[in-house]
Order: sequence, then C-alpha cells, then structure tokens
Amino acid sequence: MTENERRLIDQFLLVSRIYDRVLRQAEAGLTVSLANYQHNRQFYRDLTDLIRFRQEFFRTIGAFLNKPVPMVYQLTLYDQISRRRRSYTLDQLPQINPRDLVRGTVVETLRYPTLKMAVRRTYTVQNHHLYCDQNEFLMVHQSLQWLDGLMTLKLSLDDYSYWLRANQISILAYT
Repeated sequence: MTENERRLIDQFLLVSRIYDRVLRQAEAGLTVSLANYQHNRQFYRDLTDLIRFRQEFFRTIGAFLNKPVPMVYQLTLYDQISRRRRSYTLDQLPQINPRDLVRGTVVETLRYPTLKMAVRRTYTVQNHHLYCDQNEFLMVHQSLQWLDGLMTLKLSLDDYSYWLRANQISILAYT
C-alpha cells in the first residue's frame, strides 16, 4: 500500500469515527433511531437524495406494480427565495438542479389514477436538507387519515401484487 493510499484511508477512518460519534449523539436525543426516520422518508440529505430514491423506486417496486396499476409521479418545488413554482414528472427529474433550491417547499405526489388515490408528502427545505412536514393520503380528492389510506391502498393493491398480498413487502414500500 502506498503512503498516499494510507493517507486517504486514514482520512476515511477519521471521518467514519466522527460520523459514528455524531450519530450516537443524535440518536440519544431522538425518540426513535435515525434509520427509522430515514426508512419512513422523514428527511432527505438533499433534493438529489429524494430524486435518486424515487428513480430507484420506479426501477424496482414501481416497475412491477406500474403495469397492472399505473402510477403518476410529480415533484413540485416552491422556491421561497425566487417565489417560483416548478413541477416535474418522473422523466423530468434529471433536469432538476438541486442547488437551485436552498429554502422552500417540496411536494411529491404519487397518484394511482385507476384507483382514484394519491399519496402526497410535503417537505420543508432548509440549507438544502428536506424535512417532512406532512404525509397525506387522498381518495377521490378527499383527505383520509394516513393509516386508513394505507390500509385502503393495500386492500386495493392486494389483487395486483403477490408480494404485498403475501406480506413480503410492506404497503409503505408502494408509496
């Protein structure tokens, strides 16, 4: 191993130790683990993190669900500084420049048109980080309680998804 490689590995190990320490401090003050917040999509590091998550979602779970039950995705950015509102479809996500939104609101909507249902998440953007403010479930444009909406969606999708019906994947994975 060269001296330069050792130096780079040393830097990595130092950053890793600092990360572990900060993670322990953060989790000591949270009611649940940071991984739980992340798993439930309560925050994203930045807009790129959200975009990558959604692109991966549609390449995997969305790919085999989208055939029997079409899904439509929209991401809307409200920039508090410029007062601009921009909306993007799934195919347009690569066009987004994450640095353009420093402070504002992000609303992502996942619609299931044939089921007349939609999931909407609203995030506040602070210093490029996204923090979830609201999870909303809509059915025929009426707001439902989050858990009631998830259960209704699960019952509607059971006929189309063996994985969901067999409890191999949670309903949250479809949202």
